[in-house]
Formats: sequence, structure tokens, C-alpha cells
Amino acid sequence: MLACVLALVSTPTEAVGAQKTAKEAPEPVDNREDSLQSLLAEQPDNSSLWTALGKVAVEQDQYDLARGYFDEAIKLSNKNAETILDIGGYWLAKGLVKYSLVYLMPNLGFLTDSRLTAFEDALEKAKLNSVLLTVLRHHNSRKPPYYPVVKKAAQLAYLQGDFDLCRQILLNRYEELDYESGRNLLLVNIHLNDTLPIKVIDVIEKKFPQPEVAMLAQINYAQAGKWKEVESFLDRESKSASYRDLYIYLTGRLENSRDKIDAAGLSFERAADTTRWEEMKSLIQAELYHLYSTTGNKYKADRLWETLKETAVTPLRQEYLARHLEVRGYEKQSRYFWRSLLRKSPGHLQAIKSLWEELNEDDNIEWLQENVKAVLADDPYSCEGNALAMNFHARHGNDRELVPYGRNVALYCHDPVEAYFTLGTALANLSKADEARAFFAKYLKRGGDVNRVPTSYR
Repeated sequence: MLACVLALVSTPTEAVGAQKTAKEAPEPVDNREDSLQSLLAEQPDNSSLWTALGKVAVEQDQYDLARGYFDEAIKLSNKNAETILDIGGYWLAKGLVKYSLVYLMPNLGFLTDSRLTAFEDALEKAKLNSVLLTVLRHHNSRKPPYYPVVKKAAQLAYLQGDFDLCRQILLNRYEELDYESGRNLLLVNIHLNDTLPIKVIDVIEKKFPQPEVAMLAQINYAQAGKWKEVESFLDRESKSASYRDLYIYLTGRLENSRDKIDAAGLSFERAADTTRWEEMKSLIQAELYHLYSTTGNKYKADRLWETLKETAVTPLRQEYLARHLEVRGYEKQSRYFWRSLLRKSPGHLQAIKSLWEELNEDDNIEWLQENVKAVLADDPYSCEGNALAMNFHARHGNDRELVPYGRNVALYCHDPVEAYFTLGTALANLSKADEARAFFAKYLKRGGDVNRVPTSYR
């Protein structure tokens, strides 16, 4: 009985609520579209109406139609920044990240910090890593950066194999690095065979006493020629079973610094046999090859080279040997491994860049095109991939084919100064003077050489 009473009492209230909901229900999409079209007939130059009509088209999944409406809105607003950002933000809010790029990427400087962070989060979720790296680099450079931006940008640079960029980003903030970033800075510097300032190595080693950081720090000390630190480490670790490959390798580096060539060679050979890490093995063998080559031991250098060609067959080994031989000046040997790697892993960016001149020769052009296509098939928004395609067509005089890739470089690369000139030149050759002038202006504004720009376009 009580249940019946409650049911009777609640029924009128629910009916009223239902009526209210019906009154407040959003106007159907078709009705909104008709209303907007009617208003546009009276106010054809109202950019806000075109924007609203574009949003209705997005809700109907008519994306190409929406872009047409949005383009008209932007045109009528005289390319007003807020109109463009509103449209880009709308695509983003709808989870259509790729459609937002053409609106947001050219206007990063107008994004507030909150909008910029939301854009970065959306790019990360969509796994658009190459675009995300460009946005993070902008965020990093617009003002004194906060650490999460630095860390994420460096991680992406490392994952994409751009060790120079990773080093540059982390080195600028070395006192703030966490464990992972400190380790990565020491690691990429080893791959680059470069010299870090001693204060940087000291800060990272003292801040993170873990064995892995200690190991990487000692190799960096050796690269910097700081043998006192290396000797101290060797004394401490003389009876330790940990990292015996590192201990033996550093012993070889120390002996080599004292011109004990034979002893250094034996240490490097033992270290290469001891290690189970492919990266470490590649480093040691590259150092051993360098030792034999620079001391005139052609027999051992040639024998080691043949061994490397026979045994270094995995992509990882080939990549690291190619890197370590390249930074030590052994271009012919490095190219051998880059070529081998490219056959196994089409579209490997570092291999393409390192073999660029060779791949642009007549016999290899088709191979180069296939590899650039592989890069862009994997990531159509890749700054590097689009730059390779643009530069290929520029080199071979294909202005019409160059333009779409050049536009992508201008959109997706962090500071595409040279691309502005290349794109401007191609557009000038195609008699598109206004567009050419716009890109030449961007080139000059960012410090390009005025003497390279034709007089009529300055």
C-alpha cells in the first residue's frame, strides 16, 4: 500500500520533469543548420555564423564540409587569431586532433598555457609524437620552461633517435634533471662521443649514486680526459664483480691515455668478450677499431672489421656500430652498417640522413624514394620525413611535387627557416608570387640571408 502511495505521489512530479526536459532539449541539428542558413542569407559576411555552421557540420560527421565553412569564417574574420583558435579548439574538444593541427600549429604563439597544455595532452593521447615534440619545443622556448616539458621533449627526441636534440634540451637544465633524464644525458653523450662539462657530470653523479649512473659518468669522464676520476673509480671497483666489462673497458681507456697500446688493445678485446650488452659491445668494438686504425695496426683492424661484418647482424648492433663509427670519422665503415640497417628497417631516419648524398645518386634514387615513403607512411606529420621529401624534390627540380611537403615542414617543424626559403623559391618558379613573397618574408624575419632572396621578393 505504501509503495502505491509513493508511486501516485511521484508520478505528477516526474511528468512535470519530463515536460521541462523536453522544453530544454537542444534544438535538432537539422533545425540549427536551417536557422543558420537563413541567417547567413541575411548576413553573408558574418564570420561567427560560418563558424557555427562548421560546428554543426562536424556534429554531422561532415568534416570536409565543416572545413569549407571554417575556411570561409577565417577569411571573413581577416584571419583573426581568436577565430582560428576557437575552430582549432573545437576540433580538439571533439577528439579530432588531426583536424585541429592546421589551425593550432601555425598559431602556437597565441595559445595560452592552459590551451597549450591541453593541446599537448591531446597529441600525446593520439600518439602524434613528432608533432608533440615540435609543440613541446615551442613551449620550452617561449619562456623559462618548467621541468615536465623539458623531460617529455627530451624523451621524445631520444626515442626518435635525435641524440643531438636530446642532449641540447637536457644540458640546458642539467641541475634540475631527475634520475631518468640525468642518465639519458650521460648516455646520449656517449653515443655522440662528445665532451660534457665536468661540472655537469659531477652534479649528475653526486645527485644519483645508483650504479648505472656511476658507470655512465665514468665513461663520460674518460671521454673528457679526466683520468683522475677514472683512476679513483677503478681503485674502488677493483674487487667488485659488478660491471666487469665496464671496469676492463675503462682500464683500456686509461692504458691508451698512457700510450700503453698493446695493453689497451687486450683490455678492449677482453671487455668486448665479457659484455652481454649489445650497446656496450658496439661501443667497445668501435673504440678497438679506432685504436688499431690510429696506431697503424692494419692487420688487426682489417680482421676486426671482417668479424664485425659477420657477427653484427641485428638492427640494434648495426645502428650502434654505425653511430659510433660515424662520430669517430669512419664514414665508409659507418655507411656499410647504415645500408645494412636500411635494408632490414626501411624508413630508418638516421640511416637515410647519414646516407643522404649516396642515396641521391642515380642508381639509388628509387631506393631513397621508397624509404622516404616508408617514413611518411608511418607518420605523415613527421617533420623529418616531410623535410626529406621536400629536399629530395628541391634537389631534383620538382617544384610542384615539393610544395605540399614544404607546407608540412612549415607547419610541423620547430624552426623551419631554410624550408621557408626552399618553399618560397618553388612557389616563385610556379608563378605564385604572393605566396612566394609570404614565405620569403618569413625566411627573412627569422634571420635568413637577404642576398639569397630575389630582389623582387624582398
